[in-house]
Amino acid sequence: MAAFAKSAMVLLSVMTLIEVSFAVVYTVGESQGWTTHVDYKSWAANKTFHVGDIINFQYNAKNNDVIEVSREDFHTCNLRSPLAFFSSGRDMINMSYPRHYYYVCTTPGHCLDGQKVDIRVLKIPKSTPPTPSPTPTPNPRTSPSPSPSATPKPSTSPSAAPKPSPNPSPSATPRPSPSPSPIATPPSPGATPRPSPSPSPIATPPSPSTTPNPSTSPSPSTNTSSSPKSSAAPPYDHSIPPVAQAPAPSKKSAASTMVSSKGLLAIQLLMALCFLAYF
Repeated sequence: MAAFAKSAMVLLSVMTLIEVSFAVVYTVGESQGWTTHVDYKSWAANKTFHVGDIINFQYNAKNNDVIEVSREDFHTCNLRSPLAFFSSGRDMINMSYPRHYYYVCTTPGHCLDGQKVDIRVLKIPKSTPPTPSPTPTPNPRTSPSPSPSATPKPSTSPSAAPKPSPNPSPSATPRPSPSPSPIATPPSPGATPRPSPSPSPIATPPSPSTTPNPSTSPSPSTNTSSSPKSSAAPPYDHSIPPVAQAPAPSKKSAASTMVSSKGLLAIQLLMALCFLAYF
C-alpha cells in the first residue's frame, strides 16, 4: 500500500509539473493592472484561457482587493456572498477547471465602475498533439517521389543490355554454314553419272548378249544366226569407249558402273534365255 501511495504521489506531481510547464500566466489589465475605469471585457475577449493557466492580479492592496462571485452576483455587483477572497496585491490564481470565473473588487463603487472580469477557461485541446502528426504526413509524400525516380530504371536498362549479349546466336549461323557444303557436294557426282553410265549400259546389253550366244548357238545355230552376231559386234565396239570413260570422273561413278554392269549381266542372261527360247 505504501508503494502504491508513493507511486500515486509521484504521478500527481508529474502531472502538476506538466500542467505548470504548459501553463500561461495572464496579468489582468496588462500594464494598467487591477483598477477602475479599465475595459476588462475587451481584455478577456482577446485571450483564450485553458485549464492550468494562471491569472495574475496586481493592484494596490490599500484600496483594492479581489473576490470570486457567482454569475448572478457578478452582473448585479452583489458583494455579500463571495466564493473566494484575495488581498495580497499580487494574487496568482490557478485555473483548475474548465468553467467561467467571475472576479470583482469589494471597494464600494469599484464594481459599478467596471472593476470586474469574466474569465472563461476551456479544456486543454486534445487536438493540439495530433497537429504535429499531420506535418510528417507530407514527408512520406515527398519520400515516394524519389522512389519513382529513374534510379531503379537504369537497373533494368543493364538487364536489357545482357539480352543482346546472348550473341551465341552467331554460333547457330556456322551450323547452317557446314550444312550447305555437303549439300552442294552430292549434286556434283550426281551430275557425272547422269551422262556416262546411263547411255553406256543401254548400248552394251545387246553386245554381250551376242557373245554368250555363239557359245550356246554352235550346236543348233545356222549361218543366218552368225550374221546378226557379226552385225551386233560393231555397236559393242562403240560402247566400249564410254565404259572406259565412266570410271574416270570419280569413285562414286565407278561404283555406279559396277552396279550397272551387274544389271547388264542380268539383262544379258535374260536376253540369252529369251533368244534360246525363241530358237
